[in-house]
Amino acid sequence: MGRQLHIIEDSTLGGQGLVAHWEEFFPTYMVEIQSNARSFLTDRIIELRNAYLTSGAAQTPEGVSVLGILNVLQGRVSGLHLPGFDPSDELPLGPGYR
Repeated sequence: MGRQLHIIEDSTLGGQGLVAHWEEFFPTYMVEIQSNARSFLTDRIIELRNAYLTSGAAQTPEGVSVLGILNVLQGRVSGLHLPGFDPSDELPLGPGYR
């Protein structure tokens, strides 16, 4: 993306500063995307768990297995991040971004 923005910035009248604006905006945007994705996944896992619990399916061996898998998945959600965007990085820019 950075390369394309440099081309636009260099070839567009008034395009100066486009790359700087993008680089300032992009890390925050990626953090927000990851946060929204984690919230979405957590909400769907909770919905599935509630559906199993209210339907009585949780009382079957298969239902117990499904609930166990949902618990494992929910425990892993916080560790999910987009490839190249390690949440522990101060500036989460992926390899080859610039």
